[in-house]
Amino acid sequence: MAVVASAEEPPASLAPDTVRAAILGATGLLLALWWLLGRQSLQRLPPGPRPWPLVGNLAFALLPKRLYVVGVFTPRKKEGNCDRAEEGRPMHVMLTGLAKMYGSIFRLDLGSHHIIVLSDFEAVRDALVAQAEIFSDRPSVPLVAILTKKKGLVFAPYNPVWKKQRKFSHSTLRHFGLGKHSLEPKIIEEFKYVKEEILKHGEEQFNPFPIIGNAVSNVISSMALGTETTSNTLLWSLLYMSLHPQEQRKVQKEIELVIGCNRPPTLADKVHMPLTEATIMEVQRMTVVVPLSIPRMASETTELQGYTIPKGSVIIPNLWSVHRDPNKWENPDDFCPARFLDENGQLLKKEIFIPFGIGKRVCMGEQLAKMELFLMFANGRSGQEARPSGSATSPWICLRWPAHALLPLGPATPPPLLFPPPPPGARTCFAMAFATRPFVRLASTAAAKKLVIKHVTVIGAGLMGSGIAQVAAATGHTVVLVDQSDEILNKSKKQIEDSLKKLSKKKFADKPEAGVEFVEKALKNITVNTDPVSVVHSTDLVVEAILEHLAPKIELFKTLDTFAAEHTIFASNTSSLPVTDLANATTRQDQFGGLHFFNPVPLMKLVEVIKTPMTSQKTFESLMDFSRAVGKNPISCKDTPGFVVNRLLVPYLMEAVRLFERGDASKEDIDVAMKLGASYPMGPFELLDYVGLDTSKFIMDGWHALEPDNPLFAPSQLLNQLVEEKKLGRKTGEGFYKYK
Repeated sequence: MAVVASAEEPPASLAPDTVRAAILGATGLLLALWWLLGRQSLQRLPPGPRPWPLVGNLAFALLPKRLYVVGVFTPRKKEGNCDRAEEGRPMHVMLTGLAKMYGSIFRLDLGSHHIIVLSDFEAVRDALVAQAEIFSDRPSVPLVAILTKKKGLVFAPYNPVWKKQRKFSHSTLRHFGLGKHSLEPKIIEEFKYVKEEILKHGEEQFNPFPIIGNAVSNVISSMALGTETTSNTLLWSLLYMSLHPQEQRKVQKEIELVIGCNRPPTLADKVHMPLTEATIMEVQRMTVVVPLSIPRMASETTELQGYTIPKGSVIIPNLWSVHRDPNKWENPDDFCPARFLDENGQLLKKEIFIPFGIGKRVCMGEQLAKMELFLMFANGRSGQEARPSGSATSPWICLRWPAHALLPLGPATPPPLLFPPPPPGARTCFAMAFATRPFVRLASTAAAKKLVIKHVTVIGAGLMGSGIAQVAAATGHTVVLVDQSDEILNKSKKQIEDSLKKLSKKKFADKPEAGVEFVEKALKNITVNTDPVSVVHSTDLVVEAILEHLAPKIELFKTLDTFAAEHTIFASNTSSLPVTDLANATTRQDQFGGLHFFNPVPLMKLVEVIKTPMTSQKTFESLMDFSRAVGKNPISCKDTPGFVVNRLLVPYLMEAVRLFERGDASKEDIDVAMKLGASYPMGPFELLDYVGLDTSKFIMDGWHALEPDNPLFAPSQLLNQLVEEKKLGRKTGEGFYKYK
């Protein structure tokens, strides 16, 4: 018998080519899917050079070759004795080149991380100011997080802890003298030593950076706030003065005119030296010693000028590009201090000038840096002349600058070189000569000059705040009106416009065209904002006109004190609260006073100027002058309850109420008696309803708490009852009288 054994045959194996084809096909499909998904996700992101898979743009190593056209990357070459690595140009220059290709907001990808670069003022402002809460965070860097434990001020994340630390730091620094006149003698003393060191070197060349750097840091030696940036700005100012002798002579002429040669400059001189201040600002604009701000991070996904900015994106503001934007600055590569002056030679405070940054992370050392820059620059220019190497007849200073760090000192010539080589014979150093006149300066004892108020910030867009803003704008002041919402501000601005039109019809009855021009000019002087912190850094006067409650006023002034400029005067429009209590909430009690306007502000001519025991004479005179400038008749008051008018008026009103309560006369007869017998425009009950019964009660309650035994301040049962029933006067339709 034949036995046949059967076995299953193994399946035929796939051919190697088939396997490879399947793998390649799957890989291609995945890459195509990745590309489509990535393209879809990037549709609304800012444009930028196309990233490579996984590695992104890898720190510009894979940028498009088109950049060679604009000169961002060029081959390394030798020029004389200087080995120039042009492909190693500074980052801010390369980013500016990219902005020319992709726009003011563009994107770079490093792996899976997005880096968003902001290259013009609008982009920086819309992110760091308009959306400050979103763009104030810091990217997490592991090494920095380990070293700082996510605390401190510079690199810490934006959270309540950081806010408390910054507020505490500002308050502490203010108590130490930051932004105050008490630091003036120290700054002047330090620069006196700088001059002495300069004279010691005679005609030999030397590097002044350590001397100036030490003088700057000695002013506040426990911190490094602005030391490097301030020192570099001062050194750059020496360089620019030597290269622009005509500008140097103009500055020296102004200094001699205002200060003379017998005393050092003081901060009080600043408002009288616009050209000097403009020159410092132009040096800051040309050099921008911190061209790229410390990176921010988007704390949540948001929209910015039509682009989607994903949560976690790193934000880099390019301040160098902002200050060299030809669309904003005429001939941006020219050194021209006059760009910061108006046709009358007065200082122009340009919104687009932000050398210290803007937003909630603005440089904490800004106030100190401004003080040091002005005092040291003005001190250094007094009696001195800087000249380039080869023209000096007096002691020499040699400023040594690396060739790659030189900035353009004049208009660019085609092809544009963002960092042109220095002049022949001065490639790695500039010799600066000073014709100095030795003298010893002591701390200034000259009387401080009062501030001329031109820029006013009004906090509170209610009836009083709107009126104050109107009269200030109508008299040529620049006004920022601040309140909590755009709705309130729009309503207020409409009321101001209507009031101005009504006023112009009377004022320009025979010249309607002049009336229209008057209204347009006044409205042009008013801007509105919902963030008081962002607008007080350059204002001359802050006038508070919010609700008549002590706690919110104190909190407001505490906050503003941290961010306002050192010269800014604070004033409250309070009609009854102690101005001293408000001043004590700040560190500028000497620059605090009361400005009590009367309703309606455009019509009432009186202003009570309240001087506290700490208010300086300079501040008081500035407030008096401002009151006259807005067309009012100011009177001087001490900080006593009610000042003058309300101290007389409120007891009179309350006595009328008590007269009515006792049944001695009807409210109608009392009103008629005072209008016809005393020629008052309104009777006491009509006036109470007009002012608001709650306001009158609040004033009386406050005074009664201060002086409980004073019968003039005794509470009224009838007034308390009406307020409790919400019958507050005209604003609710019923008070002592009923209104339709």
